[in-house]
Amino acid sequence: MGARKAGAFPSLQHILGRGQWIPWASRWHAAVAGILLGIVSGVVTVYPVYSNFLKAELKWTQRTVDDVAAAKDIGVSIGGIVSGLVYVQYGGRITCVAGALIGYLGFWLTGHALRGELNSGGICMGIYHILGYAGSSAIDTAAVALVMNFPYHKGMLAGLLKAHISLCSAFFTQLYESAFRNRVIDFVEFCGYFPLIVVSLTLPFNLIYKAPSAPHTSARASLTRVATSRTLWDGLIIYVVLAIVLTIIGMIEDEPNVPSSWSQSPNVRTAHLAVVLIVILSNLFLPLLYKRRYATCMQAVDLNVALAYKVQSEESGEKMSVGAEYGSTEASTGTDKNNNNNNKKGEGAKG
Repeated sequence: MGARKAGAFPSLQHILGRGQWIPWASRWHAAVAGILLGIVSGVVTVYPVYSNFLKAELKWTQRTVDDVAAAKDIGVSIGGIVSGLVYVQYGGRITCVAGALIGYLGFWLTGHALRGELNSGGICMGIYHILGYAGSSAIDTAAVALVMNFPYHKGMLAGLLKAHISLCSAFFTQLYESAFRNRVIDFVEFCGYFPLIVVSLTLPFNLIYKAPSAPHTSARASLTRVATSRTLWDGLIIYVVLAIVLTIIGMIEDEPNVPSSWSQSPNVRTAHLAVVLIVILSNLFLPLLYKRRYATCMQAVDLNVALAYKVQSEESGEKMSVGAEYGSTEASTGTDKNNNNNNKKGEGAKG
């Protein structure tokens, strides 16, 4: 980044592109930020939640509902292309901020149109949805790019990220059923400002950190690679276990033999939402889990080094004892030879 002229007004790139804001932040905090950003980018899946409300409230035909759905898909596509270009030029932070602001604008316009304060025609609503869903797509682009912090585990982290993105539909659906039931307009506006809040909280960690050394260059890098792999496996296992719990709850809710008074109970839906939140918030412990894994690997290495040193010391001690015995044997043999020679000389002198 070039030097800024004295007295010039600082640009957005200068403000957001200053590198690491928090000294203790690491690539694991960036991984958690990426997962959270990926989850809020799942706003692109919420249209079916309120599409029936649009049809009933605005007296739309099914064709108009489908046209607006096609418009939001176009917004996702355009947002993905444009956000990729913005990311290359300005980085992940500006991409996230721009996406969050554009998404907020789109959902804010949609909410005010539903309140009757703006034009709610099919074309205008299509434009609003293009903006809202393009912004969510931009956030997803920045989230996926954070896998570059793990050059030797990109596939595992990308899988973990996409696994959590698949929870977006369940998260927003259960959130609507639990907190925004019969308040569709408030839910639409929530889909605008919720990503903006999450982007603001994760902004300090949205950074590509310096890549670690290659695994074959040092023992420390090898330990880092092993600890990273085990931590990501732990995250995947936790996700799978909680996803099975979610599946069981969903099957119970959809079971026809289960009374509707129980399956449609607010307590059951709240429990479903709580499990989804546990799945999401469990990722906050990835940095601590990695530290524990790395410490375990270091203890194992120290133990192996101690055992190797002990074995080497024992072998050296055996060699020294064998050498001492051999030296004492040679000394006694030499003494005997000298005594024999002296005896021979004494006999010769007598003769």
